[in-house]
Amino acid sequence: MTGSPVFEFDNVSFSYGRQAELFKNMSFRIHRGESVAVLGANGSGKSTLLKIMCGLCHPQSGSFRAFGREITGADFEDDGFSKEYHARIGFLFQNTQVQMLTTRVWDEIAYGPLQLPLSSSEVKGRVEDILTFLDIGHLRDRSPHRLSGGEQKKVALASVLVLNPQVLIFDEPTNGLDPRTQSWLVNVLLKLNKQGRTLVIATHNLELAHTLCPRSLLLSEQHQILFDGPSDQILNDYDMLREANLIDDFSHTHHNQTHTHRYTHQ
Repeated sequence: MTGSPVFEFDNVSFSYGRQAELFKNMSFRIHRGESVAVLGANGSGKSTLLKIMCGLCHPQSGSFRAFGREITGADFEDDGFSKEYHARIGFLFQNTQVQMLTTRVWDEIAYGPLQLPLSSSEVKGRVEDILTFLDIGHLRDRSPHRLSGGEQKKVALASVLVLNPQVLIFDEPTNGLDPRTQSWLVNVLLKLNKQGRTLVIATHNLELAHTLCPRSLLLSEQHQILFDGPSDQILNDYDMLREANLIDDFSHTHHNQTHTHRYTHQ
């Protein structure tokens, strides 16, 4: 069951500096408790949409609201507002190495809570709870920079979850992960959504969208919303997926017969 809007885009337009507009008059809502996939080929603008939600980019025109309040760049000049906003929204980057700030996993996970008005015992309790929840206690004394890609993803997720955010935002979360770690991550995200966390997942992995997200937003390579609705519907609309450059067909011949296969862009 979903609740009130968490994010509201009303005729939002955005460009990087003096470049041509990336988005123009974009409008949609994401509600509390939803799990939404933002689908699109590379360069479609998925990551930029996430950055607006996270307060890292700000529209040139239109209105962006989060948690019932209109959000502007000026709001983040207030350190108190900025800390509160970013504590409510957890963002997992595609390249998790950019999120690593310390030389020990335990300290990495504790870094965020230490910026909050929490006692040392509360910080310790949060870190230990997350290590247990994600089953990564054996990594506590390792250097984050010497971990495998999958282990780094787990530590980065722990560093986000330890702040107990209401919303979790992921940019291509399964990129570079082996199948076992992908399965682990999917199961964790399903559990978090079942607990009531709002999930927004930017990906061109259609299987991931099908597994995690009942709703999908599909972006075209011209940065427009082609579709906003049930994932099952768009994932079976091969013409629209081809238009968005998420699938393609290729043919080959063997034993004097020609076969056509569908190629999914990963």
